[in-house]
Amino acid sequence: ATGTSTNPDGSSNETISEAGRMSYFGRLDYNFANKYILEAQVRADASQNFAPENRWGYFPSFSGGWVISEENFFGKFLNTVSFLKIRGSVGFMGIDNTKSYQWLRSYAIQTGKAAIYGGNADRALAAVMNVDLANRAVHWDSQDKYNIGLDARFLRSRLSLSADYYINKSYNMLSNLTSAPSILIGTTLPSENFGKANVFGYEATATWRDNIGKNWSYNITANYWW
Repeated sequence: ATGTSTNPDGSSNETISEAGRMSYFGRLDYNFANKYILEAQVRADASQNFAPENRWGYFPSFSGGWVISEENFFGKFLNTVSFLKIRGSVGFMGIDNTKSYQWLRSYAIQTGKAAIYGGNADRALAAVMNVDLANRAVHWDSQDKYNIGLDARFLRSRLSLSADYYINKSYNMLSNLTSAPSILIGTTLPSENFGKANVFGYEATATWRDNIGKNWSYNITANYWW
């Protein structure tokens, strides 16, 4: 993006910035007899928000499911439970939630800031270091996600139930220190990888589907989460 602003003295400031991301994604699926389901994924992301040595992040995830109702021993229950599946997943994610180029020391071209030589009071252009501090060590934050769930259908699939329990563990989160002595050094501190947060909860959904005659159908859904 490019922008131009005019100063009171008639001079103008122009800034140019750019940002970009690159990603590669791969997935492998396995399904045996619609009973045993496995999936593995991996993605590689690069972000200009980080220095070249920290630019790439690699994030795998895995999931699996077992459709118990497809097993031979389950046949005697199909009149009541028409579908039953347990599943689980784990993923290792990352976020680049920080400003672009904060890892790079920046300079500004300003007029009237150069040194005076030979008694000439007219100062030329000078490259002046910006006040903002840089943090070259900043990198992708980390998020570990775990989930286990159950899907079931009853009464000829008219009643569906789904339940999940999940845990999200975040660490090395990109955050700004709020109690740092910025007033002493004259500027705010850059983002750092120091934050932590743990989130867990339950989710449950129940849906009833049925028909009224040959031409009408309806469904009712109730959700619960904590």
